[in-house]
Amino acid sequence: MYLLLLILLPSFLLSTVMAVKEKNTNVFGMELESCSTAGMAMTGITGTGHCVHFDYLRNGEISKTICIDVPSFSKAYWEDHNHHLRNGGNFFAATGQVASLHQDMPCTQDPTQNCPVQHWCINEDAFAQYVDYVGGCQKVGRILCQSTNKQAIELYQQEVYDGTSNEHEKNQQALECLRLKCWLPDKP
Repeated sequence: MYLLLLILLPSFLLSTVMAVKEKNTNVFGMELESCSTAGMAMTGITGTGHCVHFDYLRNGEISKTICIDVPSFSKAYWEDHNHHLRNGGNFFAATGQVASLHQDMPCTQDPTQNCPVQHWCINEDAFAQYVDYVGGCQKVGRILCQSTNKQAIELYQQEVYDGTSNEHEKNQQALECLRLKCWLPDKP
């Protein structure tokens, strides 16, 4: 019995690791790159810097699969670039995530040091809410597509095409925005 377990366990673990790796690829279907890098605060719900997706999180956290450039999502950035956003435009104020992201947090390369928040993993609902809040994709900041999980696209597609969400219009707008920002085709 133990011998059989020792033989089967490595193949089970390998298949589990491969499934997780496949699930956590970027919107281009390639290896998911880290959202936060050296000199930046660590992001990602796993503490790895990656915007990963989980079907279920025990602690009630929501998967955060979209990597954004935080400064480009601020009202000040858009005003400096002569754009005026509907409703003010600050992502974190718009989605109720204000408090912690305006201060330094543990660094990616050394968690004993603090670094500024530059890139951050956000969830699909918050992104959809923000796209709607600012008045469309042309007013959305920079998305780091190589660090944005393909699960974000797949979840929006499921909600839009299968009708599994009561936020159909917002999700459609968010899906179209990700496709536009990442130069992705309209439909797979």
